[in-house]
Amino acid sequence: MSEPNLFENVEVVEKKKPKRKLTEAQLQNLKKGREKMAEKRRLLKEQKQLNKHITKEDKKAVKENKVIKKEQKAEKKRQVKHQEKELEHLRQLKEKRQQKLEEELRREQAQKLSRFADLRSKWVSKTETEEDYEDLTEALDEIDEETILDDSKLETTLLSLMERYKT
Repeated sequence: MSEPNLFENVEVVEKKKPKRKLTEAQLQNLKKGREKMAEKRRLLKEQKQLNKHITKEDKKAVKENKVIKKEQKAEKKRQVKHQEKELEHLRQLKEKRQQKLEEELRREQAQKLSRFADLRSKWVSKTETEEDYEDLTEALDEIDEETILDDSKLETTLLSLMERYKT
């Protein structure tokens, strides 16, 4: 005879841990969190529905706008580059003009100094005595370069010098 298995008809019941009891504040916060997430899900769903309404024409228009903006940006960049070239050219022109003015000024100053040297030698060569020569050269040596380069100062200085030696 076979022995009946004693455990065949026995149900094994696992004891479950009792759920943790939440405080009232925790339950309220849990409820708020669930409501917040439900609202977020609802808003996302609405946004997806709105996005579905965007037609192919709208998508094409958006792409065309992007292309136009890109072209405008490139055009602006080209314009800025051209402006920089123009400003550089203007700077070079100003620099050339400044150099030309400085050269003309140097040339003019050299001419004035040369004319004064000629006038000086002419006056000195007309002296008749050694004392006149020494007096005149001493007086002419007192005239500085600044006076020589300023026509009005030179004129008044030479006139006063001529008055002194005429008498």
